[in-house]
Amino acid sequence: MNIKKKIPNEEWLERIQVFLSGNTGRKVNIAAGGLTIVENQVLRDIDYDPFGKGNNMTLTLGYSEDLFIHIISAPTELILHEENNGAVSTLEIIDRNGDVTYLRLFN
Repeated sequence: MNIKKKIPNEEWLERIQVFLSGNTGRKVNIAAGGLTIVENQVLRDIDYDPFGKGNNMTLTLGYSEDLFIHIISAPTELILHEENNGAVSTLEIIDRNGDVTYLRLFN
């Protein structure tokens, strides 16, 4: 069973840092617009510039010689998908247009 937890905007920076501390270096997929846009890449960083400071979320995958960067402009919702044991399996990011990006972790 998958549990969804919508994170209040004021907690995004802290929750992203906690997520990164346990998942940097893990293999991930990114899906957006109903398509998988990158598969089996190493999670390197997630950077969030809040509204008034850029209002973007940047997902960085791979290594310096093979870097992949995906930018979500004007994110409005951050939702954590958790397994029954509390482990996060997916980050769901929704932008101001309602477009959804999924960052899925491999087990």
